[in-house]
Amino acid sequence: MRRRALLLLLWALQFPLLAKFKPLYNFYNYAYGTRAFSLGNAFTAVADDLSAVFWNPAGITQIRTPEFYLSYKTMDQSQDYDLQVRETATSRDTYTYTYSAVLNQIDFFSVAVPVGFWNVRGSFALSYYRYIPYGAKGMSLSALSISAGTEAIYRRQVRFYGSDGCDVLAFSVATALNPYVSVGITLQQFFNTGSITLIHDTAPKLYDEQLTDKIEGRTFVFGILFHPFDFMSLGFAYHTRLHNRLDTVYLYRELDEYGQEISKYTSTCVADIFLPAHYSLGMRLQPLKGLGLSADFSRIAWSQGRIDNYYDKPPQLPFPRLDDYAFSQRDVENRRCGAEIALPFKKMVFFLRGGYSADRQLYVDNNDRQVKVNGYTLGLGATVSPSLTLEVGFQRQSSVWPETGYFVDGRQVQSRYRANVFSFAIIYDFHITGGEKNKSTLHHLH
Repeated sequence: MRRRALLLLLWALQFPLLAKFKPLYNFYNYAYGTRAFSLGNAFTAVADDLSAVFWNPAGITQIRTPEFYLSYKTMDQSQDYDLQVRETATSRDTYTYTYSAVLNQIDFFSVAVPVGFWNVRGSFALSYYRYIPYGAKGMSLSALSISAGTEAIYRRQVRFYGSDGCDVLAFSVATALNPYVSVGITLQQFFNTGSITLIHDTAPKLYDEQLTDKIEGRTFVFGILFHPFDFMSLGFAYHTRLHNRLDTVYLYRELDEYGQEISKYTSTCVADIFLPAHYSLGMRLQPLKGLGLSADFSRIAWSQGRIDNYYDKPPQLPFPRLDDYAFSQRDVENRRCGAEIALPFKKMVFFLRGGYSADRQLYVDNNDRQVKVNGYTLGLGATVSPSLTLEVGFQRQSSVWPETGYFVDGRQVQSRYRANVFSFAIIYDFHITGGEKNKSTLHHLH
């Protein structure tokens, strides 16, 4: 029972959960803020709203008045395999798999105050966000049908809510060294506890699991923003790695068909966790008045991510993939681009945005190529009053790749992933006039 429970624990740490399923780790391709989202997350050299505390903290020097920022994200994702069939002399076997989940949560919250002394301009910011999101709700269904005279169907259904995660409280400071160069730093303090609960229904058995984990420690984000010309901005950001404690509590319960508890197992672990460093490079161009173009390249060194001394597993395990597959955990490279048009109308300014992202995942397909998730984004922003800006963005994510089939016969199947993501933001500037607002909003596009 102990070995079985620990195996299920490793499954539980993954998202979306089943051992035959290579999980999508696009949650770990970090991205925050509605405007950045609408630009395909090509934001390192733009970084002119409060989500800059993550993307490039040097950018908060562009905030000229006290500001409040709140964004909310909702994500509906699904995945399925092709129908798989195996013909034998005595039977015809089929296998299907589907997965769906919804994630709704506060994406990013921040407040900032600009300061100036001795002819030096700077800003301070306090922010909150979830470094690894949790709160997903969904279901996966695996069905195996064996026809041998009499049809037999085996179904394994897993309902879940929550997922592994950790909250971050961020403190940022930035200053403009001169009219061309700004620098900034963000301290990310990990806190709070994320949990995931799974309810398995594999007739005639029913069991549930709960995993609670807490990551401790802090990391830094260093950023530089360079404006060599009026029409060009260059940005660089570096996120330091984390090495600290991972505390976990695991609860396993086996139930009968009436939901009554048959057995119970609890285990705890204090492990060492290594979250990898990553960096991003970005460029922004303003070829025409009111038009902005941006591009980003980022790299996350997931080959350095690991857990040491995790329960009774080997001394080192890769994180977050853990040890389910034979291939090595790969570093992730993301390429992103975006465009924005500002359209002044009377006392308001409207923004039309679009972007594209190609985010590679930690794992490979059946041809040893990293799986790539394509994202296409559209967004809209509007200064609805002298102090208030509202933003909305939509992204369609999709990916198809060859997967090893359920039946061990060398066949490949197509695995399809799809997601619809919405992001909403409200930005409020304090003590600012309408003329100053429009001037500040359009400044980076002129």
